[in-house]
Amino acid sequence: MTNDFFIGLIYVSSMYFLGAFSIKEGFPPIYKESKSILDLIMTKRGEVFDDMRWIFVAFGVLVSAFFLTSFTGFDEFLLLPPAGFFCAGWSIRTKLKRTSGGPLPWVTVYTASPLLFPLFDRRPMLLFDIWTLAATGIFGLPLVAIAFLKG
Repeated sequence: MTNDFFIGLIYVSSMYFLGAFSIKEGFPPIYKESKSILDLIMTKRGEVFDDMRWIFVAFGVLVSAFFLTSFTGFDEFLLLPPAGFFCAGWSIRTKLKRTSGGPLPWVTVYTASPLLFPLFDRRPMLLFDIWTLAATGIFGLPLVAIAFLKG
């Protein structure tokens, strides 16, 4: 039961991280323009490493936790990857909040009612939170529920 629960937490936290990273890279284009394949090829080495740093950190924690669990037999080490994935997703959110003034104007015009404009003005990261938490809930929480029902 505990092993299934920890695996479910890893899955949920990785979905949150991947949702945050997809928004940061411009898919879907909520906070900046999407990057084309040519732009990704033509970027400088430092820019690519700066963007990929959190992926390396999160998956490094994941692999090390699986090795520690397999060598020691303690399932509690499987709590490290969810913490790493959530910290990486939250740091992406913080960086995006610092570098952008909010969602692109066309997103709020075409996706929201005019009654919601003040809400997006007060909370510019609301679209980010809705997208990442909805993706996490839709794809991740059923796996955690299955782990509880198996138990």
